[in-house]
Amino acid sequence: GTLDHIWRGSTRQVDVVFGNVRDTGEIADHVLAAEADRPKLVIDFPFDQNGRSPEDDLERLDAWSDAHDTSNTVCWLPSFFNTEGLTALRNFVAVDEVLKLDRFEQHTGHLSASQRAEAKPIIENLRNQLAAQLSEAILSAYGVINTPSSFVDTAHSLTQHYRSLAPAISVRPTTEPTMNGALGQLCDQIFTALYPGHPHFDSKVTTAQLRTTWAETKRALADDDGRVVVESSNRGALRNVANALQLGKMHESHFKLEEYWRNELDRHLSAATADGGTSTVGDMRSWIDAVSGGPRGLDAKVADLVIATVAAQSDHRLTDHGVTVEPEFSRQLSGDTLIVREELPTKERWDAAA
Repeated sequence: GTLDHIWRGSTRQVDVVFGNVRDTGEIADHVLAAEADRPKLVIDFPFDQNGRSPEDDLERLDAWSDAHDTSNTVCWLPSFFNTEGLTALRNFVAVDEVLKLDRFEQHTGHLSASQRAEAKPIIENLRNQLAAQLSEAILSAYGVINTPSSFVDTAHSLTQHYRSLAPAISVRPTTEPTMNGALGQLCDQIFTALYPGHPHFDSKVTTAQLRTTWAETKRALADDDGRVVVESSNRGALRNVANALQLGKMHESHFKLEEYWRNELDRHLSAATADGGTSTVGDMRSWIDAVSGGPRGLDAKVADLVIATVAAQSDHRLTDHGVTVEPEFSRQLSGDTLIVREELPTKERWDAAA
């Protein structure tokens, strides 16, 4: 499946696969490879056939890496349950099945009603005890906690639980004491490695915030000093979006447009559109990622805000089949949207018109 993860105020997607990493029949070679537009997390099981160990999983991944190009995939490998742990797991599954309404009646049909009433809480207590023990064992097996578990095989246990299939992604041990917390930190590390230059938004960027920021940016563009007073209800959006993006600075009450992105991108844009040439939104997105500081990996709609601002600052406009367009942020601009130079009047024509 695909997991939505909030990272630095941006919604990101990670493909998640569960399975036996060693078994090429269960996880084929192509399944280990991530898609071009999102990373993948492969989570192994804490058990395998008799005689197998996590070393077999590592050998499979070594062989895969030797035969394939790098991929933005991280494998989360647990230590294996021992015999005691596997017995507890089987008992838990059996007891949990028995407690299902139809199964409980079926398996206790030989008991009287009073005997069933007495047996059910005893079985429920057993299930709860097993669940607690197995939960602790899972945390230990996956390296989430350092507490040893009597259910985990110590003879073949792992000290490093993450194997990256991309040299650019280096994963450190997590510190959160829950599986969900560890998963979140793991995803954070993956995206930080892929997009080190991504801005740190204070909160999740919404469509409404992007629209508000663009509206106030257009007001600032129309001001000779690039400075406008902003209504109090709009200031939060600009502080979250414009400040982090370095589009401008939202002060206590006024917004001052800045030229960081114009300075970074104008030379590319001017060169591409000189002598009647054109560039595209797709070109601009690539230029944004190439700016020093590492790839930013901006959400396309966030990048559209930067692109529209730089185009306006440098006397360009966005066109789609000859029609001027603006980002509206409920969906991203097409990468084929053209960015063309505005035809400004000559000094003579300007003076004549004045």
